Amino acid sequence: MHRVTILGKILITTVLFGVMLISGISATNESVMEAVDTLGRRILLYKDHTWQYALADVRNLYWGMSKEQVQIVEDVRFIQIDDTSLMAMNVNAYDMNGLLMIVFENDQLAGIMHLFDEHYANGDLYIKDYQSMVQHFISLYGKPHEEKIEWIGKETDALGQAFLDGQVLMGTWWETERSNIFCMLGNDDDLFGLAVLFSDIRSENFSF
Repeated sequence: MHRVTILGKILITTVLFGVMLISGISATNESVMEAVDTLGRRILLYKDHTWQYALADVRNLYWGMSKEQVQIVEDVRFIQIDDTSLMAMNVNAYDMNGLLMIVFENDQLAGIMHLFDEHYANGDLYIKDYQSMVQHFISLYGKPHEEKIEWIGKETDALGQAFLDGQVLMGTWWETERSNIFCMLGNDDDLFGLAVLFSDIRSENFSF
């Protein structure tokens, strides 16, 4: 948290004047005011004249950011897929590389997906990556809201081979105050491998 000096007060006043022109200032509770800076980042303002950035919703991003703001904040090379989505290749997340897809609704950030491009001959390693990701998210978000295992073929204890054969889909879902978080492992026409999806809790275009 940052103590506001005289110079800091001048800077914050300047920033917040720009903020108010864009989005206004709202009260989150009796002791905290909330604002958004010119890059779409949420700022928490306290009665004791201190402030801090709110925890980002995903990566360094906040729901509601514009496409331009996302491109400024994210230090990756994006390819524009269409009017509502951006894509970047070879992006690192959770110590793995893969594709990053960012989706907007009315030019406001609404969803982010990491699709990891690890390739194994041993299907058990895909299961291990999925289980490790689930445990990581449990440490961050607690008990999942829902977990699913869907069998396309006959159930078996050999999950790794079943995954390679396209016989099983696995998913886990968390819900927070601001986000839905999905961790998925699948092998079908729509998805191969491990994927993580974050979406704005207000969006109706993402489902589990």
